[in-house]
Amino acid sequence: MSNNKFLKKLYWAYKNYLRVIDYFKILFSKVSVDQNLVDEYLNVLNNIDDIYAIIPTCYPFESVIAALNYNKNNKTKIFPILFDKFSESPTLHKFKLNKVIKKTRHSNLEKEMIYKSNAVFYTEAWENIMANYNKLDEKIK
Repeated sequence: MSNNKFLKKLYWAYKNYLRVIDYFKILFSKVSVDQNLVDEYLNVLNNIDDIYAIIPTCYPFESVIAALNYNKNNKTKIFPILFDKFSESPTLHKFKLNKVIKKTRHSNLEKEMIYKSNAVFYTEAWENIMANYNKLDEKIK
């Protein structure tokens, strides 16, 4: 076998190994959130001086979580833009049972995001979720 073919097979095996590790992290975590990605976003935010506003987009939802974690002092305005529903994502949860098991925790993360944000902009995919927050109409766009 040539070195090139061997390296390709080694790379393929390594890439799939990393996928399996990520898969198991999602399955065995309390929520389907990549904490390393949240930490990466937080590291970047912590290296910027005096942030007035953060506009994270949902997908990845980790950017929203990082923005909320960064804003512990409530000085920074948070305006998430929501596209795909985090709690309903079939690709994120890997299989239906995982999605069902974590549904309440994921819905609570979405609720926390809505209440802690200054305003929330969403697409029609979120309409049925946002209908539950009609008392916050001035915040939800």
